[in-house]
Amino acid sequence: MHLPGFTLGYREYKPQPTTVIYADEQKSLSGNKTIIKRETVDIVWVRVSHSLAYLTFKGKIVKKLEGLYDFYGFLASSRTQVEEAPGRAKRWQIERDSELELHVLAYLEDSPTLGYAQTEYGRKYYKPLANPVWLDSPDAKAGEEFSFDNFPYESRNGLSARNHAATLVWKSSNSDEENAAAFAAFDAMAKAEDHVFTETGLPIPE
Repeated sequence: MHLPGFTLGYREYKPQPTTVIYADEQKSLSGNKTIIKRETVDIVWVRVSHSLAYLTFKGKIVKKLEGLYDFYGFLASSRTQVEEAPGRAKRWQIERDSELELHVLAYLEDSPTLGYAQTEYGRKYYKPLANPVWLDSPDAKAGEEFSFDNFPYESRNGLSARNHAATLVWKSSNSDEENAAAFAAFDAMAKAEDHVFTETGLPIPE
């Protein structure tokens, strides 16, 4: 099991100095106040992946199957579903030209952390941010009491885990070569050296 209170990360990126805003509760004999604080911290982004299998009929989703996450290593969720997909399609008598199609989607999840914490059973865990934390905004009046006037709601851009748009890594109507190329492209994107968020235009089904 994953450790509660920590963030799992199979891929770690270089620390990025980031100016953030957060609410700091200050206690005194005269009473407690929550003050707006501005601070620059080294944010370490870490990455895991997820996958989702589903069925479509004439292009529309008719049934969502299981969703997996990387319990057994980076990209293990999508790799497992891709390996099982041909046999599953065969058992359901889904052919390449069938109107009923089996799909496997994969997507990345990146989380901001305060750096490495510990390793358990080969899995690296990181210190999560205290919630809530926002990206810096000129509208935030640091040092003032936390309120909508001193930090407007519309100016609050939360710093939190973020999913990339989905990538189709296997489809029953594709050839073996097309499916292999799709997974290879996702693998390369997931393991890219630079930390970037990717938009594919393919939404993750709710």
